[in-house]
This record gives sequence, structure tokens and C-alpha cells, in this order.
Amino acid sequence: MRTMTITLLGLVLSYGAIVGLAFAFQDQLLFQPSSRLLATPDDAGMPYETVHLDTEDGETLHGWWIPAPDVSRGTLLFFH
Repeated sequence: MRTMTITLLGLVLSYGAIVGLAFAFQDQLLFQPSSRLLATPDDAGMPYETVHLDTEDGETLHGWWIPAPDVSRGTLLFFH
């Protein structure tokens, strides 16, 4: 009985440690931003223009202007 209790306690503690580490490092595990571009709209054959937007707090946002082939359809602004 004692061996079973020690084994069960070891499993519970190991599981708790794994869950705790996953919680502590969830940002690094789920979201890994890259500072270099992996693809551009040109790779998909779409014409585009590079745009930069300066924010009030001094940050610069980088984006692309991709004109619609049919102007009557409007403009879509997409943030990711």
C-alpha cells in the first residue's frame, strides 16, 4: 500500500509540475513572434504597397495596402 501511495503522489506531483510549467511559459509556447517577414502578398501574386503608421506613443506599425481589383467592393481593414 505504501508503494502505491508513493507512486501516486509522485505522479500527481509530476503532473502538477508539468501543468505549472506550461502555465508559466504559455506565452513562449503558444506565441512565437518573428521579426523577419516569412511571406509577402507578392508571394501570392497580389499587388501591394508597404505602409508605416506612427502611433501617438512613438511606435511604428508596419502593414500592407492591397488594393481591391474591383473598386466598387470597398476596403477591408484587417488587424492581426
